[in-house]
Amino acid sequence: MKIAYFLFQCKSTFLTFIVFFLIFFQYFLGKWSAGFGVTKESLCVSCGTGKYGQNIEGANSASSCTECVRGKYLDSVGSFGNETCMVCPSGFIQSNSGQAFCLPCMSGSYNSKDGMAECSQCIAGRWSSTVARTGDCDVCTQGHYQPSNGATACLNCIPGKHQPLQEQQTCIDCAVGRASSSVARDTNCDACTQGRYQPNNGTTACLNCIPGRYQSSTTQSDCIDCPKNTFVAITQQIACEECTIGKFTDGTSSTSCISCGAGQYGIGSGCQSCPGGWKRNDEDDLKQCIQCILGKTTSDEGGAKTCQDCSIGEYGSTKGSCTPCRGANEFQNNEGQVSCKQCKPGNIPNTEHTSCIDPPWNTPQDCKSSEYLNDSARFKQNWTCTPCPEGAACYEFVDINEKYIKVLPNASLSNIYSMPGYWKVPTEYGPGKDLFSRCPFPKDCQYNTSTGITCVEGTRADLCSRCVVGYDRTSSKCRPCAQEEVTIRVTLLIALVIVIIVLLAKARKKLQRLHRRYVSAVRDSMLAIKVIISFLQINFSMPTMMSSFEYPSNYRTFLNRLSFVNVDFLSVIGVSALLVCGFIFCLSRVLY
Repeated sequence: MKIAYFLFQCKSTFLTFIVFFLIFFQYFLGKWSAGFGVTKESLCVSCGTGKYGQNIEGANSASSCTECVRGKYLDSVGSFGNETCMVCPSGFIQSNSGQAFCLPCMSGSYNSKDGMAECSQCIAGRWSSTVARTGDCDVCTQGHYQPSNGATACLNCIPGKHQPLQEQQTCIDCAVGRASSSVARDTNCDACTQGRYQPNNGTTACLNCIPGRYQSSTTQSDCIDCPKNTFVAITQQIACEECTIGKFTDGTSSTSCISCGAGQYGIGSGCQSCPGGWKRNDEDDLKQCIQCILGKTTSDEGGAKTCQDCSIGEYGSTKGSCTPCRGANEFQNNEGQVSCKQCKPGNIPNTEHTSCIDPPWNTPQDCKSSEYLNDSARFKQNWTCTPCPEGAACYEFVDINEKYIKVLPNASLSNIYSMPGYWKVPTEYGPGKDLFSRCPFPKDCQYNTSTGITCVEGTRADLCSRCVVGYDRTSSKCRPCAQEEVTIRVTLLIALVIVIIVLLAKARKKLQRLHRRYVSAVRDSMLAIKVIISFLQINFSMPTMMSSFEYPSNYRTFLNRLSFVNVDFLSVIGVSALLVCGFIFCLSRVLY
């Protein structure tokens, strides 16, 4: 019993000590002193407003006081604990820490939450003139707008504009055919009435149609020209008046009518000139013109009184119409004819196509069967018969359709075509010493005499070296791409790159040790690899760089299998089969 009583007494004493200590400790929290041997509590300095003391005693500097965070304040001194800081109520904010008060949100802004450090600006289309606003800003009403944030008022829509909606950032221009002179208009602009128009947006008034023009509808952007043989003499009219019988107008938009002239006929309330190839004299019917017979026409485009014979160099193609003889061999030396004549072989028509003459230059008929007429010179007098170059189809051969082709007689530069395995260089590529170029893939260059196309199916572009979209070149031949082939190739390439990166990352330290150990051997190996790749690249470009030399097809196939040294990623993933490239890009791929 004594032991139990002793323990009870000790426990009570201990609890009393703890309570006393906490009261004493709390009394000195929120204060500090930088002096030594301070004997009075009054010599301790209290933490100021906006700051609170930490839960420690014996603070010896002002740094022991902590500022209230932004969005909170503290208006008393000597406080301790962050819970003593009070949050700013809605409508108020405090953007700085350690403050003794909050600031109200100014006009054009608001704050709907407690403890905020910044006010929210009124968005465009809204406004507020209230200080310490806690709710959202007011919307701009119809006929008003506000393009800026943080506004204290909305703006009126000026004349020429309107706004039928609320909370808008701009006003709407009056559409063409409409106008408005009102301020703060909240409905659509007024429509232009009949006889008036407006071609511009955002206007305050409509315009009157001028004489010669009219408008029968409302809300229009322009007036309508009075048609031929009608007129209007005053402004703001909704219709035109027809000319009386015996009068007409020269065109549209007329303000008055004029009397009919010779070579014209009456139609309704006006007059119209006889068209070309038609005539009307004083003895003919006033209501219609008469068409000239075949081989005759009129000298003027319209309003003629008589018909005349077609001139020499012309022929009557249809009634009342003469057409110049313009064929390469056509001429006509008589008037009033209905067809052209043909010059004899070896002759050409003169410039007027009125007779035939001997040409003062060489023609294809002047060249031998083993020659062609080089007609590329600007002046025909400089045309010459030239021996057929390598690759030109001047000798018998069998085309892609297994059709026997004889020597092309009387060939000229414009119609000569290529032998199998060659490609004709287009004239637009500019002058050059070679008219035909050997194809890097000879089997792809097979001139088809039926279609006039050199490249076989699946190939295109210069030298037939590119595959068309949907084809990919494998083993020197363009073959159709398999379904989803590009996606599969890209996926495999990405997977391969990822595997290589993972393997290199895992073996990085080991590779570094091997590199340091065998640095000389690695350097020599890389040099050897560079030499081999350069050698292969040079060999790969030889058939194109030395096209005059006939390389065996097996050697070309072998080189094509080594084309991986060019590191063509587009071909690897098959994207080149989906793209069309220009000549420079394609040629660079063939050469390099």
